[in-house]
Amino acid sequence: MRKVTKIFTKIVSSVILLLILLPVFATLVLSIPNVQNSAVRYATDFATEKLGTKVSIDHITIGMLNHIKVRGFYVEDMDRDTLLYASSVVAQIGPLASMKEHFIISSAKLSNAVLYLRETERDIINIKEVTDKISNPDRKKKGKFALKINSVDADSVSFRLQRFDDRRYESGVDYADMYLQNIKTHIDGLYVRSGGVVGGDITSLDFVEKSGFVLDNLSGRFMVDRGKISLTDVMIEAVGSQVYLPTILLTGESWDSYHDFIRNVRLDIDVEKSLVTSDMVGYFAPQLWEWNTTISDATLSMHGTVANFKAKVDNLRLADGGTIKADATVRGLI
Repeated sequence: MRKVTKIFTKIVSSVILLLILLPVFATLVLSIPNVQNSAVRYATDFATEKLGTKVSIDHITIGMLNHIKVRGFYVEDMDRDTLLYASSVVAQIGPLASMKEHFIISSAKLSNAVLYLRETERDIINIKEVTDKISNPDRKKKGKFALKINSVDADSVSFRLQRFDDRRYESGVDYADMYLQNIKTHIDGLYVRSGGVVGGDITSLDFVEKSGFVLDNLSGRFMVDRGKISLTDVMIEAVGSQVYLPTILLTGESWDSYHDFIRNVRLDIDVEKSLVTSDMVGYFAPQLWEWNTTISDATLSMHGTVANFKAKVDNLRLADGGTIKADATVRGLI
């Protein structure tokens, strides 16, 4: 009996030792430059073949404690223009116990990155052409893969959205060519699930839009799912305004609806006890710049498209001390 116990103890000890040494050995092997370069070539060649467009990485470093650093990550769209570029991505990989169903990244840091979305001559947003290559419409059973990043920091990020539009935007935000620069944000609990569902908690976000609009800070929870964008408990600080929005819901039948955002995407927005300046609203509806006023204790709701919406005003306190309560229909702001 003692002999059996001794043998069993040795087996258990060996297994435990193997479980400890195997990850260390794998990390040491992956830290060899030639191995890393081979892994990069394999990964980018696979992605390029899968997506049908160029994917490249300048350099990757795999260190101890599951730290990975990627430099020069680049993805082209189908017209060989830049879709995504990141100068530096640093991540710490979490537990890999259930890789088939979920992948956990403890933390990620992104810097000096560009995301360029544009409407192509084929009347489709370039990123959709790339992501469609990943999906498999013939697959009968949908996968359950999910990615979760516990903590995300991004700095010096740019985002541009261009689409065809015959209208001209001489002032304010150009809905046909929006360009957000110097984006800095921190997000907790970012997740990506099967079907393209993305969500998380934004604890801070600021940027400058090319129109001159400056977002000092935004916080709140968000979820994006096939044409629907939902935000809750949103606090916005910008252009002398402090706006609290319990609910923001943008609903398009699909992402194609966003080709004509101001006409085809429905907005459902609630505002509570907020300070709003016409200077801020004017960036999105230039006609309101002429009001040159500040509204406090604003509590209202808006429903409809930007081009045609209904508003219910529960309370607006004007700069001169007057108050407004009303129902209104607004058309032609853009």
